[in-house]
Amino acid sequence: MGGERQNIRIVSADSSNPVLLFIHGGPGVCDRHLVLKYQSGLARDLTLVLWDQRCSGRSYSGKGAKKEVHTEDYVRDAQQLTELLCDMFRRESIFVAGHSWGALIGALLAAREPRRVGAYIGQGQLVNGARNAELSHRFCVEEARRLGDERVLRLLEAHPPVNGRYLNVRAMMLQRDCLARYGGVNYLHRGGVMQSLALPLLTTVEYSPAGKVRYVRGAMHLTKALMDEVAGCRLDETVRRLEMPVLMTMGRHDYNTPAELAREWFDALDAPRKEWVWFETSAHSPSFEQPEEWARAVRAFCLSIPQNRV
Repeated sequence: MGGERQNIRIVSADSSNPVLLFIHGGPGVCDRHLVLKYQSGLARDLTLVLWDQRCSGRSYSGKGAKKEVHTEDYVRDAQQLTELLCDMFRRESIFVAGHSWGALIGALLAAREPRRVGAYIGQGQLVNGARNAELSHRFCVEEARRLGDERVLRLLEAHPPVNGRYLNVRAMMLQRDCLARYGGVNYLHRGGVMQSLALPLLTTVEYSPAGKVRYVRGAMHLTKALMDEVAGCRLDETVRRLEMPVLMTMGRHDYNTPAELAREWFDALDAPRKEWVWFETSAHSPSFEQPEEWARAVRAFCLSIPQNRV
């Protein structure tokens, strides 16, 4: 896709089932190992497609990492993949589930491909990069102050984001680590970036040892390469209407992509059908934090939508 070899994995009990494409977050933070761990049961009723985006996970290459990348590249890749899946499974449309950065790509894809995207499911919905960074940073500052974490508080207050952009990657990663430790990433199982991201990757068999190295290289590269574009995203201005059913699955305690921004966008969104589901003990990833509840909501939503084969 887009001149780059990209890896997908398909899991299904019956290829005649409706197709659900997962678009992971990051940029570059693939989650197929977590989807397989927590959501493989959905494959009884849906055909799951797990895509490692360009320069991410199994799609990483040193050659590809030397090329300039933009959000537009990922949207076009998603368009090509959607067309491929419709042809492969002989369907007029597929369902799309986007998470975080992937929810930005997913919403843009849905806006462009109303014929091929039969429903859109958002999780950890990224809406407005500048406001997102401001609210997420404010949460960490307030928690550090409440907990008396004076050293961290000083560092956070010294380097706040400006228009969604941190001074450097180090300042951004400090905030991300605090966010994870304070419950804004995983509400019940709190830990720093190492525990929330690195340990699941280190223990999975979905990526080989060499593949895990490539995974980390891709994530680090894309964090820098797309930092400004993530900060500059304005979904609340660019996507005001979607022509398919929309399901938002949001964690009540999400401060990675603060849910209040997603709610504002959702309330203003013009769509033929909209559903919002809160997950009360989740933060950024209800599909992994409350997997049974998330699967139940997604299964019911998807199976309620008529599907046409070609």
